[in-house]
Amino acid sequence: MEDNAASLAAPSLVASPSVTPAHVPRELVVADFDFFAINVPDGDATKAWRAATEHLPPIFWTNQNGGHWVATRGADVRAVQLDHEHFSMSEFALPRGRRGMKSPPIDIDPPAHFAYRAVISPAFSPKAVAGLEQTSRTVIREVIDQLAPRGECEFVEDVSHVLPITVFLGMMGLPQEDAAMLLPLSRINTQAKDLAIAQKNRRDMADYMWRGVEDRRANPKDDVLTMVVNGQVDGRKLTDEELRGMSTLLLAGGLDTVASMMGHIARFLATSPPHLEQLVNDRKLIPRAIDELIRRNALVNTTRLVREDIDFHGVHLRKDDMIQIPNCFYGLDPSLVDDPFKVDFHRKPPVPSAAFGAGPHTCPGAALARMEIRVWLEEWLDRIPKFQIKPGTTPWVTVGGTNAMRELWLSWPAASF
Repeated sequence: MEDNAASLAAPSLVASPSVTPAHVPRELVVADFDFFAINVPDGDATKAWRAATEHLPPIFWTNQNGGHWVATRGADVRAVQLDHEHFSMSEFALPRGRRGMKSPPIDIDPPAHFAYRAVISPAFSPKAVAGLEQTSRTVIREVIDQLAPRGECEFVEDVSHVLPITVFLGMMGLPQEDAAMLLPLSRINTQAKDLAIAQKNRRDMADYMWRGVEDRRANPKDDVLTMVVNGQVDGRKLTDEELRGMSTLLLAGGLDTVASMMGHIARFLATSPPHLEQLVNDRKLIPRAIDELIRRNALVNTTRLVREDIDFHGVHLRKDDMIQIPNCFYGLDPSLVDDPFKVDFHRKPPVPSAAFGAGPHTCPGAALARMEIRVWLEEWLDRIPKFQIKPGTTPWVTVGGTNAMRELWLSWPAASF
């Protein structure tokens, strides 16, 4: 295991006039706050986010990673997600320019956004997701068949990096043997702090997908990649640049977020036997439990580009500023959620969450993610109803574009297998 980054348990309110923009009030500057360096000692990433920011202004400025604002109130997170007129998705990751290419539809603002989104939406329709359920179930059953007799597993490598990527590669019509090569690219895509490394990694992902695009142009198939290659926006074919960016976006989304969310959910259940027992005894609770656990463990840390000067909830934001909105803060806001760090599978719906975004840029793959998590839980709890963090191990989580579960050892009684 690599060493985690330095802790930021108590960033100091220190002004750095030489690098702080003139319009930023010095009392709002937390010069040394670096979200890449948030330490997660026990694997609970959202608790670590709260610990790193709870004594800071609700909206503050950091000079790290090119300089940006951070919003930590739920109302502010949701307001930014919904207000595309003032907050653009054209830059949604830090540091600025991280992707090095356009990736429609995610970084295209309305109204143009909707035409690009329509190209990929059929792949995530209710009918399409339902059609993937049996494949997902078959995959996870095969995984559990191999793991159950062992009495232990490293959950990330053995489970959460198997189900989503197998389903994704099948959807795209790409070789399953490419998974081992793609998974490291997925990790670097969200976790690399260095801009040059992040951009090179994105190019490597794009080059991989472009080979698939060229193949589908010559040999169309009944798969999502062919659908994208044949997609149209405003009555025209997608340009090469648009195809390159869109296919790379699908790759990035298909490899990382579901895998990490599965890891965070597994970590929680392994450390809370009463919650685990509830699901084992009442499978009808699983969909509600998924919503609650996604709220509690929301993991994407997106940003927006300020489109024009705006006074936002008492803070003056200037055009071209970047503002980060970690989506966990919406579901953890005590003004929106009673006792937000408590996990309650009977919480009255709807469960407040911004885990998949809100407004026009709501993640199109949300239904697929929920289905994969549900199928995993249903099959796992049938075979492995009791499990824990393997004694002597600690879950390893790093913070970047996502709160990524990097390593999670689980163990369970294997005598009955």
